[in-house]
Amino acid sequence: MLYTPKLLLKLPENHEHVLVEDFNENFTKIDTEIAKIIDEETGAEAKFKQHADNKDNPHGVTKDQIGLGDVQNFGVATQGEAEAGISTSKYMTPERTKQAIDKILTPEERSKWNAAEQIVTQNKESWSWNGNKVLDTRTHKATVSYYRSLSLSTRTHYEFKSYSDVEIPASYVKNNVGYVVVETFVPWSDYSGGGITQIAQLSSGLTIKRISINPNGTEIWGNWFPTIYAQERVTNLNFNDYVAPGVYQVGGTPINGPTNTSGDWGVLIVEVSGDVIIQTSKGLSNNIWTRYKTNAGNWSPWEQILTTSHYNQLFQSVSNGKAAIANAITQKGIWTAANAEFATMANNISVISTGKKFASGITNLSVDKTTFNYNNGSVGGSHFYVNVSGLNFRPSLILFNYTYSSKHVAVYNNTTGEESVFLSLQTSSYNGNATNFHLHGNSGFAYVNATSFRLPVVIGQNLGTTSNGGPVTWTAFE
Repeated sequence: MLYTPKLLLKLPENHEHVLVEDFNENFTKIDTEIAKIIDEETGAEAKFKQHADNKDNPHGVTKDQIGLGDVQNFGVATQGEAEAGISTSKYMTPERTKQAIDKILTPEERSKWNAAEQIVTQNKESWSWNGNKVLDTRTHKATVSYYRSLSLSTRTHYEFKSYSDVEIPASYVKNNVGYVVVETFVPWSDYSGGGITQIAQLSSGLTIKRISINPNGTEIWGNWFPTIYAQERVTNLNFNDYVAPGVYQVGGTPINGPTNTSGDWGVLIVEVSGDVIIQTSKGLSNNIWTRYKTNAGNWSPWEQILTTSHYNQLFQSVSNGKAAIANAITQKGIWTAANAEFATMANNISVISTGKKFASGITNLSVDKTTFNYNNGSVGGSHFYVNVSGLNFRPSLILFNYTYSSKHVAVYNNTTGEESVFLSLQTSSYNGNATNFHLHGNSGFAYVNATSFRLPVVIGQNLGTTSNGGPVTWTAFE
């Protein structure tokens, strides 16, 4: 006989007979064990139901454990408590909130708010709010802290009688008319979400904007600046009259404008920062000029701003000039590239062989004669002479030519180191005569040096006591 491991049920083998009492005994054991299981399940179900029905927090769970640490254990306000608005220990349902608003608002106020809400809804994508405007004269509305105290994404719309209430500079105002409409947009509860934006529409038609900044941990307003410039088309305007920010289309012949802008249509841009005014003139001919002043000061001179095209023209002009210089140097025997540096060109010029210097010109013959001496001190006679100055070398050979009735030629020669003057080689239909004498340094009235010379050129007796002071052509060689 075999038995099961758990309940020890009898398992007859093949050679054994199956007895009825063994069969019944097996089923009795099975029935007993099943009954035990059913009893245990019934008891567990009863215990679970008992635990589920227990509303006394059997596990001791706290509100902090389920994220409700900041929630007060308040009840819901009654209608009377909601309308009174006094209790601080009750919660408001939507119904109680409506009942409280109905109690506070008058029918006129309700109608006003409903109309404004409808207009704002229709224009929610626009900065322009055409609803009922709130006339505001309290200057605290200009502070950043006031707008930060409003709910998120709030847009307010106020009118101010004076531009100074919202710190708008007087330079933005024309004719001292200071009425201004200001819209304010609060994007976030603090500066981490960005600055507060204010847009002001001035009675002059100018739209300006400012944004709050947070430089040192305290949020303050930044400067006002134009967003949409005032447009005005003016001809022959006086630039000195335009100190309000704007863009003005100009033409003709402006007064006090930049030079060389007559007839050049363009725009005048006026920018203002504090008491500094900056004007920028831009013409269709690609000329840009700028100047500045303070409110109490005078205008600075106009200065031209070079553009890319100006720099390109300058670069091309320099490039062409370098190529021309390089070619001239190359023609003198020193090859120089067209794009060589200026230092290279200067060095190449310095090594060019220039040869001996020479100079020529025309000067007048002296009217009177003077005495010239030979190098031995003896008197060489009275002769007419010439004075020449402004040379940059000392001549070693000078040729003179003078015509009076006939041609007269004189030669100064120092090529051999001994100065000689051959006077009045007269040419005519008859034989001429000549006088030769030697000079040594400054011999008497004659001299030759590194910058000038004075020499006799015509024998006196050939002309008489005076000459006609006519022109003498001379050529001097180093």
